Amino acid sequence: MKKTILIAVMLFAFSGSQLFAQSVLEKYDSETIYLSTYKYYKKGGSHRIGLMAKNLKKEMAISPNAMIEFGKYEKKQKQAILFWSAGILTFASSYLIDKEKEELRASMQLAGVVMFYVSFPLQLKATKHLNKSVWVRNRDVLK
Repeated sequence: MKKTILIAVMLFAFSGSQLFAQSVLEKYDSETIYLSTYKYYKKGGSHRIGLMAKNLKKEMAISPNAMIEFGKYEKKQKQAILFWSAGILTFASSYLIDKEKEELRASMQLAGVVMFYVSFPLQLKATKHLNKSVWVRNRDVLK
């Protein structure tokens, strides 16, 4: 008699845990986000991230912690774009200077290249913050 009660309790607990695991898995499939290069995937469909991840920002609004990381992403992304464009413009404008002022021209080209290369680590940090914000959002959705 005790064995049958114990087996019944164990079967009930096992089936309850299976239902819980099934509901978590369904929620995971329907609510979490996967990032790709210029798209994110949610509920089996692909959506464009948008310029400066504008479309993805709407998805991040669910989690305050994800919004903090997303704010860091936006800041680093803006800095990277600023350095990248300043580097390109400085380098390109160096060709507008007379050939007689070779030292000025060379220094502007060097400054442009340096600014261009400074943008790469900033872009990598921005991508790191974007990935972390998606991870935090997915974690908070499943809580």
